[in-house]
Amino acid sequence: AHSIDSQQFVAMATQLEDAARAIIAKEMKVRPSDVADVFVWGNISGEFFIDLQRAKVFNYRGTISGPAFFSQSVLQILSNRLVRFQLCATGGGSFRSCKC
Repeated sequence: AHSIDSQQFVAMATQLEDAARAIIAKEMKVRPSDVADVFVWGNISGEFFIDLQRAKVFNYRGTISGPAFFSQSVLQILSNRLVRFQLCATGGGSFRSCKC
């Protein structure tokens, strides 16, 4: 947003960000503090958008895991889950790999 004057930005309460992080954390089975870089864009009239483009999760127990400083993209994890679910639903996955 380099073209927008910095005086046009207002800091919003972190309540929306905290709620979004809590929902993501619950879905990923991690603590809300393990979810980082969730951005909330909105205006003063209450319209908002949760931006997960840069969101990452730490301590996620998935196919790939690593030390505490290792993070994974939230969008990539959700995308992989969706593909796995679709494969299972259509019978394209093996019995062992389907955890739908």
